[in-house]
Amino acid sequence: MKPENIKTKVNFHMEGQGKPFASTEDYEVLKRFLWINEDSEFETNINEIDVEGEMYEIVDTKFSILKETTELHLKYGIDLAIVGESLPYNFRVSVYLKKKS
Repeated sequence: MKPENIKTKVNFHMEGQGKPFASTEDYEVLKRFLWINEDSEFETNINEIDVEGEMYEIVDTKFSILKETTELHLKYGIDLAIVGESLPYNFRVSVYLKKKS
């Protein structure tokens, strides 16, 4: 078996929703989405995020390891939520959010 880097796609869902409202496979886009900049700590522990001015808490995360790297990028359905460049991935993280009360 040949070693291969982990290439990740991150999907953001509202709690209870199957379809993500945003997805990214681009590291720089993920940092911008999570408001991480040069002044952020090296390791950032995130438990809440700002979505269009509203604060949401992370209530669950799930991950999937794909059998092989996928380069299939559809221009419809779930991939309509993609933000940034479509890149190959072999690992998927789904983050579930709930509006903070």
